[in-house]
Amino acid sequence: MAIIKFFYYKKLKMGSFLSATFDKLETAALFSVPFDLIGIMFSGIYLNLNSVSKYLSWVHYISSFYYGTESVSILQWDSISEIKCVNAPGIPCIKTGTEVLRRYGYSEEHFWRNCIGLAAMYLTYHFIAFTMVIRRSRGTPVY
Repeated sequence: MAIIKFFYYKKLKMGSFLSATFDKLETAALFSVPFDLIGIMFSGIYLNLNSVSKYLSWVHYISSFYYGTESVSILQWDSISEIKCVNAPGIPCIKTGTEVLRRYGYSEEHFWRNCIGLAAMYLTYHFIAFTMVIRRSRGTPVY
């Protein structure tokens, strides 16, 4: 549960980064849309990561959504040791949680890498937000 809270607070730090960097809400919103759209698209929710071409496969590494989605999927499916299959034509039989992860392009070995990646993004956004607050506050009077 603590890891899920960390993912949530990481997203809040990107919001603080954007609000500290831009003067207007509209500018921050326009800046965040492409990053959020690409991040969500390459997180593995809407696109199977095994089907991405090798020229675009690097994009998911800059997406915080990818790290969060893969980590939550690992927490969900890693402990599942048996899935009962339905004998229906055209439906693949996936028997374990590890097979589910592999089918969608995730690997349980990446869990700690994802945690470190999220922590690095968190600290980077926090540092940039702090730097921008200091930079923007230098020219304004304090009452």
